[in-house]
Amino acid sequence: MYMLFILIFVMAMPSIIFASRYAIYEHGATANGLAGAFGGIANDELLSPLLPDSDRMGISAGISKKWSDNLTINVSYIHLFFKERTITNSTLVAPFNGTYMVMQN
Repeated sequence: MYMLFILIFVMAMPSIIFASRYAIYEHGATANGLAGAFGGIANDELLSPLLPDSDRMGISAGISKKWSDNLTINVSYIHLFFKERTITNSTLVAPFNGTYMVMQN
């Protein structure tokens, strides 16, 4: 059985998510996804290293195994890629001008 999900959010930060799940056999399945969020902190003057926000894309993969009616083990991984962002007009007490590049696991 194959399932595909598409979610679109338009709130504080527009986002889109594609996710799928494929049942390999009766007791096992794989899952993967792609996500994007756009329009982080728009005001460069308020950006700091504590929250180096920017547009981001993420990929994920996972697998699950059902051992019994009461035990299922899921293993997954996600990696987020952030768009590089250069700040030149910081107005914070200690200005944090510079180029920010972030990646997360």
